[in-house]
Amino acid sequence: MDPVTIGVMAGLGLAKSELIDRPREERQRQQAANTMRYSPWTGMAPNAVQEADPFGSAIQGGLTGAMLSQSQQKLDADIASQKAKDLAETNLAGGAGASPQQFPFQMMEMQNQSVDPRLMSRRPMY
Repeated sequence: MDPVTIGVMAGLGLAKSELIDRPREERQRQQAANTMRYSPWTGMAPNAVQEADPFGSAIQGGLTGAMLSQSQQKLDADIASQKAKDLAETNLAGGAGASPQQFPFQMMEMQNQSVDPRLMSRRPMY
């Protein structure tokens, strides 16, 4: 896992807690105070206040960073595997100029060529 990604995402989680969650908590507390102040006339009870949790946001960001770095490592491994497979198919197909799609057609052309049997008998056996 990439520790830089984990650290960046943990920092972003902490920043989210301070820049987004903390002001929301203050607005909810103000709304709850106003609801309590006017409750004798309205009969309403205040809603629960969702408290900001900097530690929880940092942990959530760190875990998200770990998940992203694992996904990136798997993607890099899949790309390397596919490149190796493509290279092997290209080498089987007759070099760098041939694509894997041309390989069956080259094999058919090789099978259709007639060879003089007298030439076959003169080839050395390896």
